[in-house]
Amino acid sequence: MKTFFERVLRIPAADVKLFSAGVSRNELVILFAQKLASAVDSRTDLYLFYSGGAVVDADGDSYLVPEDGSNTRHLVPQTCYRVEDLYAALSGLRVRSRTIILDLRVPLAAAQTVPLPSGTTGESDSPTTVISCIWPDSYDLTAPEGAHSPFVREFAVGLRGGADDDGDGKITLAEIRDYVGEHLSADNGAGPAATFWTSDGDYDRLFARVAGEE
Repeated sequence: MKTFFERVLRIPAADVKLFSAGVSRNELVILFAQKLASAVDSRTDLYLFYSGGAVVDADGDSYLVPEDGSNTRHLVPQTCYRVEDLYAALSGLRVRSRTIILDLRVPLAAAQTVPLPSGTTGESDSPTTVISCIWPDSYDLTAPEGAHSPFVREFAVGLRGGADDDGDGKITLAEIRDYVGEHLSADNGAGPAATFWTSDGDYDRLFARVAGEE
């Protein structure tokens, strides 16, 4: 995914920060509440991609599960990172735009009950886009088709050009939304769907350019 962001979204390699070995809850708090603010400015287009565990507590709030987090319901608020806290931290940053991509895996029994996170808390004068999908943690990531969920694969293929429906070398948010929705449905029937939400309501805005197109 690091290579994908560099080659497809054309983010300079020096600006892509990768956490592949897992992070603790404390590291997530420090990263989003402190470190990011000094790494971005009003010209920054911020992208956050998270692929990993998620859980919901007894009150129905969604949490990201860090490497030291617990799936035990009464311990979730103390050991996991609340999605709404993530939104609030990112909304407080002075950036040109922010895009949050969440590929969430949850226990099979909760796969249909965990709410898909969308929307933000806090005030922001720059557009925020949230793209999310939930999969049961029983999904076989050792399958021949790759080590990512179907959502991530279709999202990547779409941005490489599959979603360029009109062939103009540009992919709008609506085009990638429709492409992912159609292909996830074709691959998985009535399985989980991806949710696309943007704060400014502009789904016709440019999301990415096809690699090789200027």
